[in-house]
Amino acid sequence: MSSLDTDQLRATRSFPADVASAEAARRFVESVLHRWGCDGFRDDALLLVSELVTNAVVHARSGCEVVVVHESLGVRVEVSDQDRHHDPVQQPLDLVSPHGRGLLIVDRVATAWGTVHEDGGKRVWFQLHAS
Repeated sequence: MSSLDTDQLRATRSFPADVASAEAARRFVESVLHRWGCDGFRDDALLLVSELVTNAVVHARSGCEVVVVHESLGVRVEVSDQDRHHDPVQQPLDLVSPHGRGLLIVDRVATAWGTVHEDGGKRVWFQLHAS
């Protein structure tokens, strides 16, 4: 399911608990940013939404909802999942492990990011602002 509110420049789409959801979420975000003329945020937004959707599917073991919001300074992307018990935790950098870099990447690339707890789970968000 997806929706686009053109008055507020807010787009939403739900994705299943499937590893293919990261790619589908990237295509969704890319399409929305292109329609809004926000292609300058494309690469960073696609990298970060991929990390957060992958976390929802792998760690929260849940489907997720992706919300893209056009803000005055840039864009905000939110990924909600149904896991209330596990907060995203930024791991120390381990150069040997093939995992554990997702939130480190989010922290380094995003202008800001955080987690909001909700009744049915949590929402992890990031903002990208124009320099």
